Amino acid sequence: MSDGFVSGIIINSLDTIGSVNVAVSCTDQFPDGSISGIVQFFRNSQLQKYEFGSTRPVSVKTTNSNTSPHVNTSFKNVVLKNVIDGTISKNCSAFLTATGVAPDTWSGRFTVTCPNGPRLTIFGVFEGIIQVNKQVNCNV
Repeated sequence: MSDGFVSGIIINSLDTIGSVNVAVSCTDQFPDGSISGIVQFFRNSQLQKYEFGSTRPVSVKTTNSNTSPHVNTSFKNVVLKNVIDGTISKNCSAFLTATGVAPDTWSGRFTVTCPNGPRLTIFGVFEGIIQVNKQVNCNV
């Protein structure tokens, strides 16, 4: 079982969709876990769709303050794939911060940044789950 778990989706009025799944832990004081997700939006009437994922967290922090769960994590070695044209960007980074605001709702953001490629940021109120099973703080 993960120390922290976040899963959610956000859809705005401009047909931008962001979904993310994160499961993180501190194992022997080292970050462990995974992140994956999809970002979809329109640019100049053209559909843009990306998938991303990594199993290399560099920092994990989970807290339960005032009964509100919070997960903050970052990943390296993220692979970002442009689903439309097949372009793959490697050695990207991903960052997520999420705070529970109500049952099945959390507020936060996730960002995927590539050295020679796109920077994707999705933020707002997500429908989904945030769960903290254990308060931890570790990094590489």
